[in-house]
Amino acid sequence: MSSKTAQQPSEHRSRPWSLATRLAVGFATAAFALLLLMLTYSYLRLSSSFASEDRQFVQDEILEVETLLRSKPDGVAALRDHLRRESEAHLSSPLHIRVLRGLTNETLSQTSEFDSAVSSIALPPPRVGGRSDGVEVTNPLGVPLFAASDLVSVDGQSFSIQMALDRTIENRLLGRYRQHMIGVLVVSMIACALTGYIIARSGLRPIGRMTDVIARVGSSTLHERIEGQHFPAELSLLTTTFNAMLHRLEDSFARLSGFSADIAHELRTPIHNVRGIVELTLSKPRSQEESANLLSNALEECQRITRLIDNLLFVARAENPQTQISRQPVDIFGELRKIQEFYEPAAHEAGITLTVDEPTAATTSQPVTAELDRVLFENALCNLVENAINHTPPAGRITLGARRENGSVLIDVTDTGRGIPAEHLPRVFERFHRVDPSRSKHTGGAGLGLAIVKSIAKLHGGTAAVESHPNAGSRFTLSMPATASEKSHPARDGETL
Repeated sequence: MSSKTAQQPSEHRSRPWSLATRLAVGFATAAFALLLLMLTYSYLRLSSSFASEDRQFVQDEILEVETLLRSKPDGVAALRDHLRRESEAHLSSPLHIRVLRGLTNETLSQTSEFDSAVSSIALPPPRVGGRSDGVEVTNPLGVPLFAASDLVSVDGQSFSIQMALDRTIENRLLGRYRQHMIGVLVVSMIACALTGYIIARSGLRPIGRMTDVIARVGSSTLHERIEGQHFPAELSLLTTTFNAMLHRLEDSFARLSGFSADIAHELRTPIHNVRGIVELTLSKPRSQEESANLLSNALEECQRITRLIDNLLFVARAENPQTQISRQPVDIFGELRKIQEFYEPAAHEAGITLTVDEPTAATTSQPVTAELDRVLFENALCNLVENAINHTPPAGRITLGARRENGSVLIDVTDTGRGIPAEHLPRVFERFHRVDPSRSKHTGGAGLGLAIVKSIAKLHGGTAAVESHPNAGSRFTLSMPATASEKSHPARDGETL
């Protein structure tokens, strides 16, 4: 009951918007906001222009009446005639004018509709010594007006000039502009949304093609690649990165398949040997000595299997980024001398000279040391020396050396053996790779020694490299950081690989 209830919100959760829809909405919103800003600015500029023109017109008319009063202070008839002409000249936008005498507010003259249009409105008083700036007002009939007044003194007489301009036409034009602006905004909003969606769909079409290719990728189709020559720059980079990832996956999958086949091959032989020995032992009664010999052979094969499994486990753990190692200061030449002492009997038996190329006191003033995992470092050196002994003919020479270079310690294992063909050099550190496929357990190992060397170098943040020429010997080089770097993995207390 509770589980069904908990699942209901996720079932009814709305599907997220597609990327094309989000881009279309974003494009439409941005375009609409920009258009609204432009139209609003145009409307405010138009309204301000109308108001400025009306203000200037009223001020000019006041100045004209003032000029008439100064030229004919007692010309009431001339004033009335002027007001009549002004009233007749502005029928579409009526101009209402009234002239008062002195402080008695005696009306000298006014236009015919002044009382009905303006008298009930409190006009702004003129400033002392000049005219008012004017105000926008609305009379009781709902007619918008721009009103201003002026106080003028002529020959000791004071006159008050009151004027109001009907702004009905301007307001009507602004109202129509607002209606058209709303219509334009609605149509533009729809057009921007559709245009944005079309552009987004067109721009995202390459992603659809990428999705089709990705959907076909599987374990048997890792060869698929995305053709992105005509993609936009951002998607071209993504395509290149994805194709590189597919290439790495294909290579890793092929190597994993080969690795599995190699493991099966390497384990099959000793297991079959053990089975054959057991069947042979049980086939008939045998003496204690014969049984002991057969069991000894079986034990040898079991030990071979154990070493193979241990090496495989080591390589697998070494490739884990979380693997920890225990570092300590290591005297490199001291370790090389130990390796020489340990392998000198085997080298002598094979007719090979094993030496350590130590620097003299004149060429170095301090010992060559590095912070390494001593056990792992010795393991890597042992694998390199065993490999050199196996590939160096009698009367050959193996030289161990070390040097400092750019904050790292380089350890060289050089031999005068058969060398490695150029086509095998890129793969010598791969697991189960053998330069000579015919080598058996008596002439060589399982092909994991150099892979272990590379894994140990990688654990320390270093590298393993090889230089070789056929019939001219080989030189394997371990490059180890002299001190633990931030990229390495320091061991916890009491923990080692």
